Amino acid sequence: WFNYGSYGTSTARPGYWNSGYHSFAYDLDGDGTEMELVAGNTVYNSDGSIYCELTDSGALVADGYPAVADLVGSDGAPEIVLTGNHWVSLFNATPNVLGNCELIAGNVNNPRDDSSMSSIPERPYCNEDANSFGGQPTVADFTGNGALEIGVAGACWYSVFEYDGSGLLNRL
Repeated sequence: WFNYGSYGTSTARPGYWNSGYHSFAYDLDGDGTEMELVAGNTVYNSDGSIYCELTDSGALVADGYPAVADLVGSDGAPEIVLTGNHWVSLFNATPNVLGNCELIAGNVNNPRDDSSMSSIPERPYCNEDANSFGGQPTVADFTGNGALEIGVAGACWYSVFEYDGSGLLNRL
């Protein structure tokens, strides 16, 4: 499933070609009987059928590095995080009637492309032109406030994002 799908065409997102594929099992539907396989932009049932595809307004998003955690509402229901392809995204883990797990919020991984950033420190020993695909997400309470945030590496920085109920993941 290498870089299949994207916001637009597969060439619009150059993929995460530098470290291979990542997938894991998780009981997304909470039935306690069978695990789903979270694999990039597609989640599979234990029988191999598709549980859901990660989409933005119905369009399949590009593959990336997934994580699962309860980031919205502290209700015990998980959401899916996907990083890579210059984006950090948060998806509903419950499929809609079309079988899609829709985008809840997202933001660009490169802080220089984030309109909310007013200034960014210079990194004299870093190639600022390097692509900021984004590494695997780390979900933790980075701020110590009791809520989970999303951490992700870029070419020259490590960014932490929080979900505040809007369609944008806020960079802290």
